[in-house]
Amino acid sequence: MPLRFTRLLSFRPAGRIHSRQNSSAHEEPTCASLNCLARQLARDNDARTETCLEQLRSLRVELQLAINSNMPAPVAAELNSMIEEVFWFGAERLRTSMRLHERTLALIEPAKTPFLELRSALIRDALSTVYELEEVLTKLKALSTNRLQRQTRELRQELEETICAVLSADEQLRQIEARVRV
Repeated sequence: MPLRFTRLLSFRPAGRIHSRQNSSAHEEPTCASLNCLARQLARDNDARTETCLEQLRSLRVELQLAINSNMPAPVAAELNSMIEEVFWFGAERLRTSMRLHERTLALIEPAKTPFLELRSALIRDALSTVYELEEVLTKLKALSTNRLQRQTRELRQELEETICAVLSADEQLRQIEARVRV
């Protein structure tokens, strides 16, 4: 069930999805931290993670441009905030997948399996985030001024549903991490 739109406006995105419980607990999400993540992902021998981060970053910029050029300022601010929340969800999934990759380097095969499975799930989540943001961008580009208000409501609803799915996946990950003790 999607969150009520008014609830989305009442709290900060970073508090909902970006629970940083590890060494990056006090790190602010910045371009520098994304550059650092990109360098780390280049070392994991998995092109999907690098490509995914590049796509997330590109989509974030494209969405901001599309939103800011097509929407009234209050609506643009709200949608940009929602886009940021979804973007950082994907970036955090990639960061956690990198931590798991590093952890598996010191393990032998039977012990690696749960970590590798969790890592694959995280990468799928991040790739799914890319897909969702691509869908939103496609819809934004198709907006016409006479249908702007109705389609904006639909985009809000779609973003709310994406955020709900993100929150659900985040909760599932916390449960899995608790079992695997990442």
